[in-house]
Amino acid sequence: MNIELLVVPDCPHAGPAAELLRRALVSIGLDGTAFTTRVISDAREAEAAGFTGSPSFMIDGRDLFAEPGRTPFRGLAPPAADLPPRGILPTTGLSKHQHGRKP
Repeated sequence: MNIELLVVPDCPHAGPAAELLRRALVSIGLDGTAFTTRVISDAREAEAAGFTGSPSFMIDGRDLFAEPGRTPFRGLAPPAADLPPRGILPTTGLSKHQHGRKP
């Protein structure tokens, strides 16, 4: 399972999003699982990654919070969007992948 946190340069949410992702992994028993933080620095990279906003939580190239019809992120300025509300962990997609993994 390839877990990535995608962010724009100087994203003010990068640190809190990484902590949120770490807590989500721990909450479903994947506390030893590594993830990478990847900085998306241009439109071509955003298009290739399916990046729709910063931060984006990706598992095996799929955005955990993808919205149907949303196009890849074009602007690379720091984001206006906030993180999920306090207490909401990005575990939905993680749990699906956890159950499908081989021991």
